[in-house]
Amino acid sequence: ALALGVKAEHVAPCAAKLTPAPRRGEVHVLPSGITLVDDSYNASPVAVTRLLELLAETEGRRVAVLGEMLELGRDSLALHREVGLIAGRAADVVVAVGGPPAAALADAATGAETHAVDDAAAAVSLLAGLLRKGDVVLVKGSRGIGLDRVADALREGER
Repeated sequence: ALALGVKAEHVAPCAAKLTPAPRRGEVHVLPSGITLVDDSYNASPVAVTRLLELLAETEGRRVAVLGEMLELGRDSLALHREVGLIAGRAADVVVAVGGPPAAALADAATGAETHAVDDAAAAVSLLAGLLRKGDVVLVKGSRGIGLDRVADALREGER
């Protein structure tokens, strides 16, 4: 806005009303006292890293539910390992969802309690017994992994 000549005092009131697009950083405080950050729309190594950095700054037990990042080519395993290292420092619990790249992410997340599951349904089952009041849960992964179903299950389980 500033580059287009809009005065700063006109930007602030409008910026305060901005909301994220669906499944892109939506924050839901659930009745159980769990805070859900639904960023299940898509994922890349840079985007996951940025959200993990934000997660690391939050209060409470930090749970990262990270889906496999698809379409990364031959560097996929290495990129998942790199994200796993960051996740291990940023989160108390890491749940990796998907195939071998997700398992590599979980293996690299040293310092955190880790779980690797094959799909969104397994993640929902695991989380049902894992989450507790005060947790901050980040849900992020490529669309093809279907973590939107995890976010929806967490929200619906609270209604």
